[in-house]
Amino acid sequence: DVAQMTVDLLSKNNNIEKNKNFNPYRKRIVRTSELDIDERNKLINDNPDYGVIICRCEEISKGEIIESLRRSVPCDTLDGVKRRVRPGMGRCQGGFCSPLVVQVIAEEKGIELKDVFKNGQESNIVYRSTKEEIENE
Repeated sequence: DVAQMTVDLLSKNNNIEKNKNFNPYRKRIVRTSELDIDERNKLINDNPDYGVIICRCEEISKGEIIESLRRSVPCDTLDGVKRRVRPGMGRCQGGFCSPLVVQVIAEEKGIELKDVFKNGQESNIVYRSTKEEIENE
């Protein structure tokens, strides 16, 4: 078993203790498209972000994207969000929703649009404001 081999290897040089509070099961991200109308309305009343549809093809809400960004394992790229909750996986392949997803990531992480990457460092989606270019001419 790989987990036991890893523990054995790490315990040779380190004092390793089992975390009694560790829960190996994560709560699933709510999929608004899978809820019935009453459950969906209750969720939207509790958190209006679940009523804002960002990806029309896959019916992904702003609340689902925010929830994916707040998970214990960080996710702050366009492709990372795409893998977690599927915006951009529908018919339009992100043509409609990608700019909206980038905006949600920037707002949630408190960063500028130009600091949101597609897949990792050096994969900029936005380099600068188009207005900035016009103002400098």
